[in-house]
Amino acid sequence: MTEARTVPPLPESRDPRTVPPLPKSGDIDAGTYLVPVDGYKEPFEITVPGGWSALDGNSLGKDDPDHPAEWAVHLTLGSAFYVSMDACNWRGALADVGPADWAFTRAMAAQSSTASTPPVKIMVGDYPGFEFDHSVEGDVDIPAWRQRQVLHPLRNDVPLHTLVLDSE
Repeated sequence: MTEARTVPPLPESRDPRTVPPLPKSGDIDAGTYLVPVDGYKEPFEITVPGGWSALDGNSLGKDDPDHPAEWAVHLTLGSAFYVSMDACNWRGALADVGPADWAFTRAMAAQSSTASTPPVKIMVGDYPGFEFDHSVEGDVDIPAWRQRQVLHPLRNDVPLHTLVLDSE
């Protein structure tokens, strides 16, 4: 169970505020939440506007009226140490890339049936990392591909905007 931590008082107030953990599921109010992520010493503090739903304690989703998919906008805070070398066939194709941000970024760029933009170095709080867009190549037959995959966030009409941070 994650406990809320106390943050310093806001400049216009003398009362400290308590930041609650992100709920496990359901619609959430606009506000600030703590999200613990395996591999990171401190939870991430995120601020979200209204209209979002908590999905599993470390993911958020939001519908987009201009996009047919449910939760067309999706944010997951988590650690990924494995990357499928073939986006269309995960079974038997997972590569252990470890915790390094650069290794994950390279593995995603090398993944077959996908395309990535060149990674850009970023800082999120105290964590360095990379930012890039990742999508299914335009000639992949998505309906046939989805029959082989239970769940996959990639589509060939919407890139997956990716931030990968170094937890070291």
